[in-house]
Amino acid sequence: MSGIVVYGHGGSENHGNEAIVRGIHSIFPDYDILLYSLSEQVDRKFELDKICTIKPMTKKPAPFGVERIYRHILNKYFPTNKKRLGYLFSPLLENADREKIYVLEAGDQYCEPGLHAFYYAYINSELRKKGIKTVLLGCTINKSKITHEVVRDLNNYSLIITRESLTYRNIVNSGVNTKVLLAPDPAFSMIPKRCDLSEYPAFNNTEVIGINAGFLAQGNEKFEGDLIQNLRIAIEWILNNTDFSIALLPHVNWSYRNTDYNTLRDLLIDSKRMFIVEERRADEMKYIVSKCKLLVALRTHISISGISSCTPTILTGYKTKTLGICQDVFGDNYEKYFVDITQTREKDLVKNKIINFLENPEFDTSTIKKYILNIEIIKNAIEGLLHE
Repeated sequence: MSGIVVYGHGGSENHGNEAIVRGIHSIFPDYDILLYSLSEQVDRKFELDKICTIKPMTKKPAPFGVERIYRHILNKYFPTNKKRLGYLFSPLLENADREKIYVLEAGDQYCEPGLHAFYYAYINSELRKKGIKTVLLGCTINKSKITHEVVRDLNNYSLIITRESLTYRNIVNSGVNTKVLLAPDPAFSMIPKRCDLSEYPAFNNTEVIGINAGFLAQGNEKFEGDLIQNLRIAIEWILNNTDFSIALLPHVNWSYRNTDYNTLRDLLIDSKRMFIVEERRADEMKYIVSKCKLLVALRTHISISGISSCTPTILTGYKTKTLGICQDVFGDNYEKYFVDITQTREKDLVKNKIINFLENPEFDTSTIKKYILNIEIIKNAIEGLLHE
């Protein structure tokens, strides 16, 4: 059977990336999946190699000599040079296979600053020149990012699958000619993995509220302090007015500077009812989230773990992807579960959402289950390309 190639995978330091790959595997359990990764050793640490073959997406230059100097000059002064890009992405491009479907693990990479969109336009163009079918999967693209250059790139994909309706409308209204579909993020189909929670007795002895938070990016950094203050006020209210325990849940752990742990340690209060859960595989964290009474989350994919586990989830974060997913899942009732981080100067936003849920705990899981069934759109569309 033909296989699926996933590229653009930034590595499992962001467990959202890991969750997408696990979700793709759940959608296509009978297919061989080849993963081109920018952090293959970390992906092996979190055992993605048990469900797919992992290869490096970029070529590492020689540690010494003329070649390294030459590549350093190209990288610094000519970042868009095609010879440089051909060399950089040669592990992916030189071994391209026309019998396979090439899937870009898109997420919100087209919203990132820098050259992300340019790089993927180049890769897409080179793959298409080789007669390969390409899919932009699970994308979020802000309207402001859909430039003429991006439209040309989007028109070069064989298929585009957006993960929320705001992006779907943005792309369709931009005049893109490629077929565009709307389906849940692949991570909605990730299967939770049971794990030992004996070191966290609160999960057995009390009801637990999970909280995820971390550094902000994509121009939202200025709102980070307001969001943290909102969370502190909410935490103090929970500890002073309820019997719930609080589990602080990490999800992104790129580096010393870019890690959720920095924020979670700042939020931690010296209380027997509050603790930080150690970093886990994405499917194990989904199991932990499923044990929570309520989840308050910044990161999109830990929110997805909460929603798909039918754990009541309050989403805070980046407006397009967070708001779009929240509206698609909860419909007209979405405001009960959504906090726009650009509005967190109002200090009681998160606390009031929690109070509202505790006073009105009804949670329509049938709507969520119906929404997740739409994951079949991804399966049917990509299998259709494979068998054309």
